Amino acid sequence: MRRIRFDGARARLFIGTAAVFAGLTLGGCASLHPQPLTAAEQKEIAASDRAAAQKDVEPLTGPLTLADAIRRAVLNNLDHRTRMMEETLASGQLDLSRYDMLPKLMADAGYGWRSNERITRSQDSVTGLPSLANPYISSDRNHRTADLGFQWNVLDFGVSYYAARQNADRVLIASERRRKALHNLIADVRTAYWRAASAQQIEGNLAETLKLGEAALADSRTIESENLRDPADALRYQRTVLENLRILESIRRELAAARIELAALINLPPGTLLELAPPTAADLMPAHRELAVADMEELAITHNAELREQFYNVRIAVAETRKSMLKLFPGLTLDYGYQYDSDNYLINNQWREAGAQIGTNLLGLLNAPKVRKLSKANEQLAEQKRMAMQMAVLAQVYLARQQYDSAYQLLVRADQIWKVDQRIYEHSANRE
Repeated sequence: MRRIRFDGARARLFIGTAAVFAGLTLGGCASLHPQPLTAAEQKEIAASDRAAAQKDVEPLTGPLTLADAIRRAVLNNLDHRTRMMEETLASGQLDLSRYDMLPKLMADAGYGWRSNERITRSQDSVTGLPSLANPYISSDRNHRTADLGFQWNVLDFGVSYYAARQNADRVLIASERRRKALHNLIADVRTAYWRAASAQQIEGNLAETLKLGEAALADSRTIESENLRDPADALRYQRTVLENLRILESIRRELAAARIELAALINLPPGTLLELAPPTAADLMPAHRELAVADMEELAITHNAELREQFYNVRIAVAETRKSMLKLFPGLTLDYGYQYDSDNYLINNQWREAGAQIGTNLLGLLNAPKVRKLSKANEQLAEQKRMAMQMAVLAQVYLARQQYDSAYQLLVRADQIWKVDQRIYEHSANRE
């Protein structure tokens, strides 16, 4: 095998290159400083984000129904997309954690150089006197090395196994959070849709009523200024009209904002003019649904996303306890590999080697009782959170049931009042 040696020119070139590299590295580190975004960059990023948010969004071509609004929200809502990406990321973390349980396949390559020969002396092992032979050259001034081998740590395998189980539960937690976000999104779409539909239904009458109120207020002020009535009566009348106008204006503001909220939920530009499909008679007066509270409790405990998340958190805490205790055991490392060295003074330049090592941190064993106590406390905390969440979910079931019944009674009463008002209007119109 041919031997490679560095002469003086090569050595100077190597040292010069290293000096230039070091200078560039130090100069680059010294030049680092905070660089805030400019207004033009922020404007460009904002425009790019808006374009990306509206990409592949189906344009609105006709009246929007409630079912279509829910479908658009599920497909296009940005928060829902974020939850889906979080679930995908958690699944990717699980895939990566599976690889941590496999043995490590290590590949290394290196190059060594020294400025002079590695010369060694020897001495007689019996007399202790220096050997009379000339000093020995025992290695090349430059040589290449390479090795390829497997390494497997039994303790790391156990820790990685429990970490993978925890990541599997985190995937389920991400799925539950996405499901919860989906349920909240559908509820928000329903609320915003009916508010926007109400605004569309009454906006004409509301504007006409406000116009009549302003006219009545102007007439009352004219009567007050001309002293045609008692000023106190006129002022009381004006106050009543103003109070009614304030109520009507607040209703118009609240209902007008519902269209903007609905457009945002289904990922349409805020300025989009929404035309909603008129509700049917069945939509305006839905049938009351009877469901036993015990059945509702069972459904809530089985399907509530927050409660199921706490179930998985308890399993994660138990796995964390086992993982913490496993780290206290001695670690056994097994390795097997192939080695190569280009040194010409070696008789065997290629060889295979295997080994086993066992070791532990003796001082870490002193903390074993504290580690176990802390891990158990973490488990108990997770269980306590699960119990608290279960009680909160059951309370939500009773509150939701009561709110549903109250809302339905309000709907029935409002319908009765509307029918009476309609009859009063008809009689008034007939008298007029």
